[in-house]
Amino acid sequence: MVLGVSLFAQAPATPKYGSLTKIDAAGLTLEVKTDAGDPLAVTLDPKASFRRIPFGETDLRKAETIALTDVAVGDRVMVRGKISDDQKSMAATLVLVMAKAEVAKKQAADQADEFPGSEAEQHCDCSPKSKTSDDKPSRDGNAD
Repeated sequence: MVLGVSLFAQAPATPKYGSLTKIDAAGLTLEVKTDAGDPLAVTLDPKASFRRIPFGETDLRKAETIALTDVAVGDRVMVRGKISDDQKSMAATLVLVMAKAEVAKKQAADQADEFPGSEAEQHCDCSPKSKTSDDKPSRDGNAD
């Protein structure tokens, strides 16, 4: 027995990552500047899901359900849905949100871990040097 295969199989949902640049709640549209720097016009499915997840979290079960009204310009997003052939628009069924403030807080903490103290402290040996016998002035009055 041979099973028939549909020639019209649904394309898998494609995720795109970037920053939210525009929200039109009434028109159910978003604009995202992708990580590649390209604009992506997003049309939201009327039944689209919105979820907020802590920055760096990988377990989607820990994402909380939110509404479109909880999303703000500047938030980092992952939109998932059917991408157009030209890759410039998407019909999204899921918007995963990482709040802009949380992303900035995490980046500041990472930078502080990487560069503790001020930049001047990092690159300048500003500690007082102890005097040694080598620091004595020579007979001509100059230090050696």
